[in-house]
Amino acid sequence: MSEDKKEFDSLEFVSQVGQVIEKNFKWVLGLFVAIVVASSVWAYMDSAEEANQREAFAELFKITKIYDEKMAEFEEAKIAKEDKANKETPEEKEKVAEAPGVEATGVLEKDFPEVVPKLEAFIDEHLGTKASGEAALTLSEIYAEYDQYDKAVAALKKTIDNWGSEDLLYNVMQMRAGDLLASQNQCEKALSFWEPISESSSFISSQAKLKRGVCLQEVGRLEEAKNVFQEIKDSTGQDERGMNPEAFSATRYLRYIQFKMKNSDIPPSGKAQQNEKDSEKAS
Repeated sequence: MSEDKKEFDSLEFVSQVGQVIEKNFKWVLGLFVAIVVASSVWAYMDSAEEANQREAFAELFKITKIYDEKMAEFEEAKIAKEDKANKETPEEKEKVAEAPGVEATGVLEKDFPEVVPKLEAFIDEHLGTKASGEAALTLSEIYAEYDQYDKAVAALKKTIDNWGSEDLLYNVMQMRAGDLLASQNQCEKALSFWEPISESSSFISSQAKLKRGVCLQEVGRLEEAKNVFQEIKDSTGQDERGMNPEAFSATRYLRYIQFKMKNSDIPPSGKAQQNEKDSEKAS
């Protein structure tokens, strides 16, 4: 196998794996959000709207408590069913305790008849507050679990559009909305959510920029993607092990794009111009 072929195969694999990871809608920033929300609550406790904020979060807690308890019930029932199925004899199966609840049906309206409407109403009532941001993130998670991505993004966008100022929680919602869109192959729409973060001074800006580059590559805007990856490579610092994750990934993507552009007849501007050429040939 030639050296070019080896590099193509390895970089193709890296690119595909990276895209799966970076477009996965499963939120890897869950712990971060919890910290952001908690710190935001305490900050607001000292403000003039202390009472309103407390009441809002207390109300939200009651709603999310229903959701958390129901999710725990679904999980217990699922584990009990799997445990029973793994038993080999009827006697063993009978010894397995029945779960206190039932498994999720897979139908949102049946599984959470109260939670979703209450979260929707809560967001409308408390738009612009930190509590509305946490509610939108929770609601987007529920909608995504039931493959209702449009509604998940809509809930986040409504909250984002009514946010007072850019802060960490605002950027997290932007990132989440972009991830949901990208997971559904709507990269062009995802870019509009990631771009503001990537141009900000937030510590997650490099992650957003990397996601932008991946999506630009996927839709065929190779020259733009190359510039984004090059910028990450040039501007991102190093950690104690050397190159940090964003810079490392950007370097690999950059090599892949350079290889593709070098060995492809498709112009750097992407698929659009190629489609125009194909149309001209056809006519």
